[in-house]
Amino acid sequence: MGKGFVEMKVEGFDELRKAFKQFRMDYEKEFKKALKREGRTVLNDAKTNFQKNYTMRTRKGLESFSLTVKEKKGELYAVIKAGGGEAYYMPFLELGTSKLEAKPFIRPAIDNNKERIVEAVRKDLAEVIRRAGK
Repeated sequence: MGKGFVEMKVEGFDELRKAFKQFRMDYEKEFKKALKREGRTVLNDAKTNFQKNYTMRTRKGLESFSLTVKEKKGELYAVIKAGGGEAYYMPFLELGTSKLEAKPFIRPAIDNNKERIVEAVRKDLAEVIRRAGK
């Protein structure tokens, strides 16, 4: 080696890269699991709210609610569909129209659970970080 150069050898870089990759995989897996678990609570509350707000005649065939976790542009989302995604008028029931009073069922379910959801997800991800530190 010539003058003015310093040689340095870094060992363990491959292991570090693998650890970061594993951490990211664990993080995403736990985050998806938490979104599904906590999303089910919102889904169940939305169903209960819907049943309280609407008569049996209105509810017939509309109680099909679903929950999926989707990823778009690196962001994860919990998506709740009411009416099986087939009932185009569900937003009208939730938000109201000029002729129909709003009787929200999804928004209250989210609002009533959001603090608990954030805390539950935070705890799950903190556990992933703790495990990665071992």
